[in-house]
Amino acid sequence: MTEAEARRLLRDWQGAGGLETWIAEQMWRAIPGGWEVVHHLRGWRFRLAPAPPGLHLRAWQGRRQVAGWEVASTQRSQEKGAPACERPKFADVTNKGIVG
Repeated sequence: MTEAEARRLLRDWQGAGGLETWIAEQMWRAIPGGWEVVHHLRGWRFRLAPAPPGLHLRAWQGRRQVAGWEVASTQRSQEKGAPACERPKFADVTNKGIVG
């Protein structure tokens, strides 16, 4: 999966709250096995890795990973697999809801 494909997948995702869209719009840097979002969001850091048929996203606060979830190329394939742990709600990350 290319970076452009990953960004398109995140923009098209129907997740609640807009977190995936926010991630798609940020600057990324390449890391072994995927990408890291350059800018942090209120102390949260995000990494992405290709995980066919989509992406695996991980979120950290400080040094502790607090969430991991899958964004699949279709809603149906995402629903078949359980995420590693609960996806953070965007309001939990921003304390305001969607960043404008």
